[in-house]
Amino acid sequence: MTTDVWCYYPAGGEELLLALALSDQAQDDGSMKIDNHSCLLDMSGLAPERFAILMAQMQARGALKLTNKEHQLYQFTFRRHGEPYTRYETGG
Repeated sequence: MTTDVWCYYPAGGEELLLALALSDQAQDDGSMKIDNHSCLLDMSGLAPERFAILMAQMQARGALKLTNKEHQLYQFTFRRHGEPYTRYETGG
């Protein structure tokens, strides 16, 4: 997942750093459970307020989707070569 974020993530800067930190917790299909914000804050070097802003930006951009609020489940949804992120689902 980390390689895909490096190669295809649609933003740079702090948002890319956060996406890379998230990718370390993501499954091969881009899904992840975010239950340890302090670990992500340490990995990304972000303040909690900036973390919240960037998570909202990523969702607004369409690169990340909250799939289950109660359980803090997310899914990377950025596009690879104009296609939705489905690398492992389609075997592509």
